[in-house]
Amino acid sequence: MLIVFSAALASATVLHSAIAAEAYVIVDAQTGYIFEQQAPRKKLQVGSLTKIATATVVLDWIEQKSRNLDQTVAIPQEAFVGALENPI
Repeated sequence: MLIVFSAALASATVLHSAIAAEAYVIVDAQTGYIFEQQAPRKKLQVGSLTKIATATVVLDWIEQKSRNLDQTVAIPQEAFVGALENPI
């Protein structure tokens, strides 16, 4: 499994995005081996924690429920509580 930490992951391919990013690190999650890196210690603002959190939740769900990424999932209406509110 590969974990990619990048300042800009906007492209369809992780590797293409990482190479185009200002800073990135591609690491083997099992061994810690660094495959590729660019400016790994450069401090940058996080691009989108929401995308990372969403991917983590989806991958955890797939593993726990023995599902796959090809499956369509219906989101129940009660999951949208407060989703359209913006207190700012």
